[in-house]
Amino acid sequence: MLIEGQIPFTVYIEKGRLFCDVKVFSLGSHDPITIKHNVIESLPSGWDYNSNDRGLEIVNDAKQPMFQMYYETPTIIRVEGIIVVPPMVFFAQGESLVTIAFASPVLPEAIASFKLDRIFKYPSAMFQGVPN
Repeated sequence: MLIEGQIPFTVYIEKGRLFCDVKVFSLGSHDPITIKHNVIESLPSGWDYNSNDRGLEIVNDAKQPMFQMYYETPTIIRVEGIIVVPPMVFFAQGESLVTIAFASPVLPEAIASFKLDRIFKYPSAMFQGVPN
């Protein structure tokens, strides 16, 4: 369920390339992580990200993927992860989409049980753009 006027992400084409702008859930008091034009604006301490021309991934301090965006083809992007549209949190994985109220008591349990396989190696400083 979306709140009127809220869009979970924006997809657009620029100079023949497909882009996706999105806000990704982060733990604690850190604001959601904003991705614009396939660039991450800031990360919580201890988190990391890796990317190449085929995809982008954000992992938390336990190296658990929280967001993945991968170009299946030049015109198809696969997006999986925990996406924020206040006051809601969306868990997107495979063919499923689960919505949880931001203040829901089940949110920590849902985050702990959310599992994606990493698509990149870490730390990114040593393995920039290297697939897992």
